[in-house]
Amino acid sequence: MGELADNNTENTASRMMLPQLFDFLFGTSSESRERRKLRQMGKQLRKKKYRYLSFFGDQLTPAFADYLYTIYKITSPFSAAYNRIRSPELLAYLIICYAVPEKIIHAIDELDEDEIRQKSETMSYHELYDNVKKNVDELKVYFEKNQLSDVDGIYRDIVTFRSFCMFDYYYILRRFSGGMVENDFRVKPDFHKVTGIDLLERISDFAGIASAFASIENLDAVIRFSEQITNNADSAASAFDTLQKSLNKHQTDNVFETLCKVIKRSDAYPIPVFEPGHNATGKWLNVLTKNAGTVLHDIHDKQQQAFIESSAVAVFGGLRPLILKNYTSGRSGALEERRMGKFKYVMPVGYLQLFYRSESMKLLTSFMAMLTIKGKLFTPERLQNIFDLYHQFNDVELKIEKLD
Repeated sequence: MGELADNNTENTASRMMLPQLFDFLFGTSSESRERRKLRQMGKQLRKKKYRYLSFFGDQLTPAFADYLYTIYKITSPFSAAYNRIRSPELLAYLIICYAVPEKIIHAIDELDEDEIRQKSETMSYHELYDNVKKNVDELKVYFEKNQLSDVDGIYRDIVTFRSFCMFDYYYILRRFSGGMVENDFRVKPDFHKVTGIDLLERISDFAGIASAFASIENLDAVIRFSEQITNNADSAASAFDTLQKSLNKHQTDNVFETLCKVIKRSDAYPIPVFEPGHNATGKWLNVLTKNAGTVLHDIHDKQQQAFIESSAVAVFGGLRPLILKNYTSGRSGALEERRMGKFKYVMPVGYLQLFYRSESMKLLTSFMAMLTIKGKLFTPERLQNIFDLYHQFNDVELKIEKLD
């Protein structure tokens, strides 16, 4: 009876061990199947001459560092040039001006805030308004003819190229060679193997931007623009063309995606998608025209205030009676307001006109007119003085009407 129990125990243990042994040999569990699949992916890379992973897939080899070093060396001058353009607005301006004809560049420059303010020193508000409107209309006509999408395509390609060049290759490469000096290409460093998991996130970021660079359609135009900002006479078009073809081949073979999956030991590792943004050109142009309108409004207020003050001085000399507070746009709480277009106008109360039209002033002007016409009894000197006084008063009337 005891022997039968022992036999049953041994049989049970054997049945439990058989699936484990079978799984070890043939990989029947889901985890084992995934490991086997990842090993196959690593082998496929090596068969295709991408010897970027060690045999067990946990280390990155010097061959991968060599490939990144080649990219780093080609992109370094462009990275430095783009790094000097700190302002996104300046970069957008340079790209858009590169992509449009000269007359459109002139229209854009005419809408610059500093340019409008400078012109306001010699031009009236109405002249400025007409000039700004003319340039805005010119931009609208040009970009409505399907030009906006074309310019935006070049913009996206250049921003992608800039990000590809400015990627931090040095951060990855110095892990392969501790003594490497940044942007020093006189002597190629000696690279060694590194643990892949420590660089996984950086490699996936590189995979995303490399994929975007490989998809650039206007590479020649992008290179021409980039060479302009580097002031480099040596053309890099051939090197970047070769590099783009190489990265296209890497993308077709899923090289960098496979690297990340094998290192992570997961078949579901996502590669980030680089997105340079949509309608960046349209947004930049909207900001440009909006700022131009804001500057116009400010200039209108300042010119109006300057005119009011100069007119008040012309009427009252150096005196500024308290009543003039009603002629300042800064104190418009008690005044009637109305909106016209984009600009706010203040309608001042015509105190000065009311004063001029008062009964007392009518009697005074009538008396002065009579003296001027019937002034034969006066001496020539007195008559001239009264005549001058009458015309001075007429000038005051015109200034008051203009002020109101």
